[in-house]
Amino acid sequence: MNQYFSMELDLSHTNEVDADLNALGVGIEAGNLTITPVTLTARVHIPTGTAFYPYIGAGIGYYFNDLNRNEAFWWDANDKLDLDDCLGYHFNLGTDIFFNDAKNVALNIDLRYTWIEADVNYSGPTLGSGTLSAHLDSFISSMGLKYFF
Repeated sequence: MNQYFSMELDLSHTNEVDADLNALGVGIEAGNLTITPVTLTARVHIPTGTAFYPYIGAGIGYYFNDLNRNEAFWWDANDKLDLDDCLGYHFNLGTDIFFNDAKNVALNIDLRYTWIEADVNYSGPTLGSGTLSAHLDSFISSMGLKYFF
Protein backbone atom coordinates (compact mmCIF):
# COMPACT_ATOMS: atom_id res chain seq x y z
CA MET A 1 0.00 0.00 0.00
CA ASN A 2 2.86 2.35 0.97
CA GLN A 3 6.16 2.28 2.85
CA TYR A 4 4.38 1.99 6.23
CA PHE A 5 1.43 -0.35 5.57
CA SER A 6 0.90 -3.56 3.61
CA MET A 7 -1.63 -6.38 3.32
CA GLU A 8 -0.94 -10.02 2.59
CA LEU A 9 -3.38 -12.66 1.38
CA ASP A 10 -1.93 -16.14 1.84
CA LEU A 11 -2.95 -19.70 0.99
CA SER A 12 -0.87 -22.39 2.69
CA HIS A 13 -1.08 -26.13 3.30
CA THR A 14 0.12 -28.28 6.19
CA ASN A 15 0.54 -31.88 5.18
CA GLU A 16 -0.46 -34.68 7.59
CA VAL A 17 0.56 -33.96 11.16
CA ASP A 18 0.00 -36.66 13.80
CA ALA A 19 -3.06 -35.92 15.96
CA ASP A 20 -3.68 -37.32 19.44
CA LEU A 21 -6.75 -37.34 21.66
CA ASN A 22 -5.98 -36.41 25.26
CA ALA A 23 -8.43 -37.01 28.09
CA LEU A 24 -7.85 -37.49 31.81
CA GLY A 25 -4.08 -37.40 31.27
CA VAL A 26 -4.12 -40.21 28.71
CA GLY A 27 -3.19 -39.59 25.08
CA ILE A 28 -4.14 -41.92 22.26
CA GLU A 29 -3.37 -41.69 18.57
CA ALA A 30 -6.34 -40.28 16.62
CA GLY A 31 -5.01 -40.03 13.08
CA ASN A 32 -3.46 -37.48 10.75
CA LEU A 33 -4.46 -33.81 10.58
CA THR A 34 -4.21 -31.69 7.43
CA ILE A 35 -4.81 -27.92 7.63
CA THR A 36 -5.21 -25.53 4.68
CA PRO A 37 -5.43 -21.91 5.91
CA VAL A 38 -6.45 -18.86 3.90
CA THR A 39 -5.23 -15.82 5.84
CA LEU A 40 -5.34 -12.05 5.52
CA THR A 41 -2.67 -10.06 7.38
CA ALA A 42 -2.33 -6.30 7.89
CA ARG A 43 1.22 -5.12 8.56
CA VAL A 44 2.88 -1.97 9.83
CA HIS A 45 6.44 -1.52 8.52
CA ILE A 46 9.13 0.39 10.36
CA PRO A 47 11.51 2.15 7.92
CA THR A 48 15.03 2.08 9.35
CA GLY A 49 17.03 3.59 6.50
CA THR A 50 19.09 0.37 6.41
CA ALA A 51 18.81 -2.96 4.59
CA PHE A 52 16.58 -4.22 7.44
CA TYR A 53 12.88 -3.42 7.09
CA PRO A 54 11.04 -4.87 10.14
CA TYR A 55 7.27 -5.20 10.46
CA ILE A 56 4.57 -6.21 12.90
CA GLY A 57 1.22 -7.59 11.82
CA ALA A 58 -2.05 -9.23 12.79
CA GLY A 59 -4.80 -10.93 10.88
CA ILE A 60 -7.59 -13.40 10.51
CA GLY A 61 -7.84 -16.68 8.68
CA TYR A 62 -10.21 -19.43 7.70
CA TYR A 63 -8.81 -22.91 8.32
CA PHE A 64 -9.94 -25.91 6.28
CA ASN A 65 -9.30 -28.89 8.55
CA ASP A 66 -9.29 -32.58 7.66
CA LEU A 67 -8.75 -35.37 10.18
CA ASN A 68 -8.00 -38.75 8.62
CA ARG A 69 -8.25 -41.22 11.43
CA ASN A 70 -5.85 -44.09 11.41
CA GLU A 71 -6.89 -47.66 11.93
CA ALA A 72 -5.70 -47.91 15.54
CA PHE A 73 -6.81 -51.01 17.42
CA TRP A 74 -9.25 -49.08 19.61
CA TRP A 75 -11.38 -47.68 16.75
CA ASP A 76 -14.70 -49.34 16.03
CA ALA A 77 -15.73 -49.31 12.35
CA ASN A 78 -18.89 -47.40 13.37
CA ASP A 79 -17.03 -44.61 15.24
CA LYS A 80 -17.08 -41.18 13.58
CA LEU A 81 -14.71 -38.34 14.41
CA ASP A 82 -15.01 -35.09 12.43
CA LEU A 83 -13.02 -31.88 12.81
CA ASP A 84 -14.89 -28.74 11.67
CA ASP A 85 -13.38 -25.94 9.60
CA CYS A 86 -12.99 -22.74 11.63
CA LEU A 87 -11.85 -19.12 11.95
CA GLY A 88 -8.55 -18.25 13.58
CA TYR A 89 -6.40 -15.26 14.41
CA HIS A 90 -2.69 -14.60 14.20
CA PHE A 91 0.02 -12.14 15.17
CA ASN A 92 3.35 -11.88 13.41
CA LEU A 93 6.75 -10.22 13.47
CA GLY A 94 9.28 -10.23 10.70
CA THR A 95 11.76 -8.39 8.57
CA ASP A 96 12.79 -8.04 4.98
CA ILE A 97 16.54 -7.85 4.46
CA PHE A 98 17.27 -6.19 1.12
CA PHE A 99 20.20 -7.31 -1.00
CA ASN A 100 20.52 -4.27 -3.27
CA ASP A 101 20.03 -0.49 -3.37
CA ALA A 102 17.01 -0.81 -5.67
CA LYS A 103 15.26 -2.67 -2.82
CA ASN A 104 13.61 -5.16 -5.12
CA VAL A 105 15.17 -8.42 -3.81
CA ALA A 106 14.98 -9.36 -0.14
CA LEU A 107 15.33 -12.24 2.27
CA ASN A 108 12.17 -12.46 4.38
CA ILE A 109 12.10 -13.87 7.92
CA ASP A 110 8.65 -14.22 9.46
CA LEU A 111 7.49 -15.45 12.89
CA ARG A 112 3.77 -16.07 13.43
CA TYR A 113 1.61 -17.31 16.29
CA THR A 114 -1.91 -18.53 15.50
CA TRP A 115 -4.90 -19.04 17.79
CA ILE A 116 -7.25 -21.64 16.31
CA GLU A 117 -10.11 -23.51 17.99
CA ALA A 118 -12.19 -26.04 16.06
CA ASP A 119 -15.11 -28.23 17.08
CA VAL A 120 -14.62 -32.00 17.07
CA ASN A 121 -17.83 -33.98 16.62
CA TYR A 122 -17.72 -37.60 17.68
CA SER A 123 -20.16 -40.49 17.76
CA GLY A 124 -20.10 -44.26 17.89
CA PRO A 125 -20.03 -47.23 20.22
CA THR A 126 -16.48 -46.64 21.52
CA LEU A 127 -16.63 -42.85 21.87
CA GLY A 128 -20.28 -42.16 22.69
CA SER A 129 -21.43 -38.90 21.12
CA GLY A 130 -20.83 -35.21 21.61
CA THR A 131 -18.74 -32.21 20.65
CA LEU A 132 -15.39 -31.06 22.03
CA SER A 133 -13.11 -28.11 21.25
CA ALA A 134 -9.73 -28.77 19.71
CA HIS A 135 -7.04 -26.12 20.26
CA LEU A 136 -4.87 -26.03 17.15
CA ASP A 137 -2.70 -23.06 18.22
CA SER A 138 0.71 -23.05 16.61
CA PHE A 139 3.98 -21.16 16.21
CA ILE A 140 5.20 -20.89 12.63
CA SER A 141 8.56 -19.63 11.43
CA SER A 142 9.37 -19.14 7.78
CA MET A 143 12.09 -17.82 5.54
CA GLY A 144 11.75 -16.87 1.91
CA LEU A 145 13.04 -14.81 -0.96
CA LYS A 146 10.96 -11.83 -2.17
CA TYR A 147 11.12 -10.00 -5.46
CA PHE A 148 9.33 -6.64 -5.71
CA PHE A 149 8.30 -5.39 -9.16
